[in-house]
Amino acid sequence: MPIKHTISSITIIAVMTLFFIGVHSRIGAAQHDNLSALPSPQKMLATLSQLAYGQQVRQIGTFNGWTMWMGWDGSFSENYNPFSETYYWMVYFAPEGLFVALQSAKSNYSNVDTYAAYDYFYGTLQSPFGSILPSAYIDSLKGVTLSINAFDSSFAPVGPLSQLSMAVTSGQTFFRIGSLKTLQRGIQFSAGMNVSFSLMPFSLPFCVSLDYESKFEAGFYPIILWNIDPTSSNNPVDKVIEELHQVAANADTQSFPGYYEKEIADMMIPFLETLPSSPLLREFMASTNRDSHIDNMISHAQDWLRTGDTSKLPGSVALPMPPEEQYATMRPVKAITDMCFELGFEHGYRSKNRDDTIYADCIITVHCKPAHDCTLEATAEEVAELVPGSHPENFEGVGVGFDTTPESQAAGGEEIYWTTIESGVASYTFVNNTDTPLFLGVQVYADPATGNKTLELCRRKVVFEETFVVPETDYDDIEYDNQTRACAATSVLSDEERCLVLPVLRTFRDTLLLHDAQGKQLIALYYRLSPWLTVQLRNSPALRTQCRTLLFSLLPTVTQWCQGGSMSLAPQAQRAIDILLSDIAAGAPEPYRRDIEKVRLLLQR
Repeated sequence: MPIKHTISSITIIAVMTLFFIGVHSRIGAAQHDNLSALPSPQKMLATLSQLAYGQQVRQIGTFNGWTMWMGWDGSFSENYNPFSETYYWMVYFAPEGLFVALQSAKSNYSNVDTYAAYDYFYGTLQSPFGSILPSAYIDSLKGVTLSINAFDSSFAPVGPLSQLSMAVTSGQTFFRIGSLKTLQRGIQFSAGMNVSFSLMPFSLPFCVSLDYESKFEAGFYPIILWNIDPTSSNNPVDKVIEELHQVAANADTQSFPGYYEKEIADMMIPFLETLPSSPLLREFMASTNRDSHIDNMISHAQDWLRTGDTSKLPGSVALPMPPEEQYATMRPVKAITDMCFELGFEHGYRSKNRDDTIYADCIITVHCKPAHDCTLEATAEEVAELVPGSHPENFEGVGVGFDTTPESQAAGGEEIYWTTIESGVASYTFVNNTDTPLFLGVQVYADPATGNKTLELCRRKVVFEETFVVPETDYDDIEYDNQTRACAATSVLSDEERCLVLPVLRTFRDTLLLHDAQGKQLIALYYRLSPWLTVQLRNSPALRTQCRTLLFSLLPTVTQWCQGGSMSLAPQAQRAIDILLSDIAAGAPEPYRRDIEKVRLLLQR
């Protein structure tokens, strides 16, 4: 029998319905299904000029038509059927400020062995509504997600996941409207973790997920307001970073909102300086001819989607970035997102003039090690500081709730761990396998000792030593459509030469490279590079001649290796390979330059 799902539909709907205190209205699906019923742009812009904390708006502005977001999601499957439900905690960037929202989706997916998962992500999309991004448009979007798993059978999870299998994942999501097979101009990159009941390695290193239902559940709620020129030609990420520096410098840290604004800015700026500021995304957002690398990725994915067979991956569709790379980039996203939502909760509370909760305007940092016990404590002294005229001894036996970790929830644990203050201390001990920072709430249940008010104590920011090693991805079992699998070697050979050369190269791949860890990485990099490299070879006679010459010069050596000869290269051949890699890298987009450099380093070992 499946163990109890913490991320249950009932719990999530309750959280979403009551997300901001005093806001109970649900968004009707019919309202979102009809995009033609949207109000005029003038009315939308008028709405944006009346923003107030704790009040949702149905649309936000864009940066010259572009929107950006970050966040995290939790997914689960009730059984081993290929259906899942996903719930998203979203932070949107707009010219008028930062906004939070809640979304959900139901999907068909190929990895039927997955029980629960969570992902951290960043994305950008061009709105077809120009200066406005309506929630109705987001409600109509369905995700098409490609993901790969990194699993090492020698890695044994500890703590609540000790009886389960765990894989680190990376993914990229494209978007379509409804069931249409035309993709929108947008992309989302993600990294996270899958949990399975199976104690064997994940059988499907590659997974496809197709949304068949989506819903914009709540939002947009402003949490930080600013005023960025939406028509500026500068990259919007640069403008947001500039504004966040101002937020951090001017925040009133003596108040709860100001304290959180500074914490959010201090964590968000370094993240935005990584993937969001990368040449890959800058090129995408600056391209008016839609000829960027990401535009080509979207085009290839759209062609694949239109075939109607998503069980195999064509060679023309680029794989997601390896989990070991993407995980490091996305590591801080969940903590940032959770801080944004905490600020949203507080804004919602104040907007309703409620007086039944006391918020502590502080964050306590706790340092822990992955795969080791980590203990959070709440003291009676800490509680007494929030209740005027009280003493620590007044709170003996009072209930305290600690937010639990995603890993605990993925294994079926409760969302809040309840305990009591004993001998002046309440504690919560957990084990986290990864080194992703966490942001956990601590609350004291309403009690006569607290004046019958709920106390929201200092949040705990748990920072782990960055010692978690993401397993290398095994690309061997990814099932490609061999008729469309791109192979750069074929583009420099005639039909007659292919019959002679390709069998040698395939023997080299299957008998030698596939049985070596370094060889597997070279194969994976080759097939990641091949779709792009094939196009370059077709367009450059000089590069094609250079590759052809090197290939034929190496063919006798490769044949000897396949026959058991010593695997060594002459210095002249090594120099020729290095020159070729440099020439290829000179015109390559950023992701491919990194892959080419990896090839160079692997060949030097």
